[in-house]
Amino acid sequence: MRALSAVLAVLVLGLAAAMPAHAWESAKEVVHGSARVLEKGETMVGILSPLGYGVHERATVFTHPALLLLLTPSLWARLAVLDGTAGLSIEGGYQQSWLHLVTQGDSGGDGSSEKSAPGYAQLGMAWSQLLTPNVQLTLAGGYLAEFGREDREDRFTGLYWRVGSHFLFREVNLVLAEVRGKVLAGEDLEVPTASLIFARQLGRARLGFGACFGRFGPEQFPEVLDKPLFVYPWLDVWWRF
Repeated sequence: MRALSAVLAVLVLGLAAAMPAHAWESAKEVVHGSARVLEKGETMVGILSPLGYGVHERATVFTHPALLLLLTPSLWARLAVLDGTAGLSIEGGYQQSWLHLVTQGDSGGDGSSEKSAPGYAQLGMAWSQLLTPNVQLTLAGGYLAEFGREDREDRFTGLYWRVGSHFLFREVNLVLAEVRGKVLAGEDLEVPTASLIFARQLGRARLGFGACFGRFGPEQFPEVLDKPLFVYPWLDVWWRF
């Protein structure tokens, strides 16, 4: 199995390297975590990254095929209001997990079930400012609603926020840094999460690796974790064409 995985990895990287070069011309082209959108008809897809498609010069929709395999549908949209040195967009989306409804049995001893499908919805604004051709800063925030959590009886509403930056080096190397968090009404402040990713251009593909930091526990991933996790690695390959 490990040998097969290694062969597939070599084939993927070899195919990526063989494609025509398509380096980042500026940090303004970075869509991950920014207010930027794809061009009309343009597609971005990765092994773990969301699938994005430019339905209009100012509108991009996203979904996550990898999460769909885990019975966690998601749909996100980004509408660009400004698209220049300063980028401003309206963003919104929805994600909900049905996985534990399949993997867990009835919770009630009398045969009744109190199962729910945890999820959340967001609607807000994102601002990306190009400080130099190779440096971009992003600020975003807006309304957040969480629902279906087994540890909470009611829907919780509040605000989400994120701060990110993109640093481009020699057109083929990119560093992405981001901190994000949320504030829910009537709840204690939660520890923000952070990520630090290095990406390398390989033809039309991007190879990214790094780490995510924070407190990732059963409340975020009830089907996977039974105790808090404070750091985990991040690795992905994605294409944009």
